[in-house]
Amino acid sequence: MSRSGQLVLQKVIITYSPNVGRCSGVRQALAREVPLFSRKYPSVAIDIRPRKWPEPYLAGVYKDGSERTFSVNGLSAQAVWIRLHRLVSDANDYHLPFNGQTMHFSAQSVQGVWNPWLWSYERNEQGGRKAQLPRWDRPRLTEPEWNYYVDKYTTEKMSKEQVALQQAEDHGRTMLADNSKEVAERFATFVAPVMNTDLAHNVGVLKSQAAEAADDGLAFSPPQGASLGELRLFASPQHHQLGGDVVHALRRAEASKLEQWWAKRKESSKPPK
Repeated sequence: MSRSGQLVLQKVIITYSPNVGRCSGVRQALAREVPLFSRKYPSVAIDIRPRKWPEPYLAGVYKDGSERTFSVNGLSAQAVWIRLHRLVSDANDYHLPFNGQTMHFSAQSVQGVWNPWLWSYERNEQGGRKAQLPRWDRPRLTEPEWNYYVDKYTTEKMSKEQVALQQAEDHGRTMLADNSKEVAERFATFVAPVMNTDLAHNVGVLKSQAAEAADDGLAFSPPQGASLGELRLFASPQHHQLGGDVVHALRRAEASKLEQWWAKRKESSKPPK
């Protein structure tokens, strides 16, 4: 709301956390809705105050020194946009009907007259720090600069994913190789020494069993060899060779998903035209 050709709203204070809490809507609004609001109302100052553990809110400071606050905890960027326009469309005063007449009141600030040392964040901006804090209204990046930073971040992210996948594959391959080696050592220690490998003795036993069956009038059937299932009990399959194709296919599918996701993220990260 404007009076005498000047907006009543003088400043908007945005408190949020850069990395924790339910502030994702505010962080998204800082990239699009807040710059659009600042271009639409250049006379309204935007004061961004990052906190480590905040309760995110929007506060409007009006010309008479009064304030109005909206909690934006867990709200979307569109909800932040609506509340910004609700602040700028209001004069922060109210009318109380009494005895058929309308009495006009103006809400006064509880903290009194604003001073430059009221907020520690503003005190840091006044010279308490040697280096100025980064501000959101920095110059707009060009198209080559956007492509450079987004591609660099994408490349680093993809390289970390590839290193993690390679480490997991190497760990599984080493573990399976150690297990196969342990199975081979146990077979050589406990099974091989007691295996009967004397061919002449085996043939003699078969002949005696055939003679006993003939004396009893029975048909002799020689014992069958070990089945494939019995042989598999002592087999040590090379899992890193059998599952190599599956691992490569999964890695290609995961890489394609990440590439598609980062392509969409690159388009959504560009500033509005």
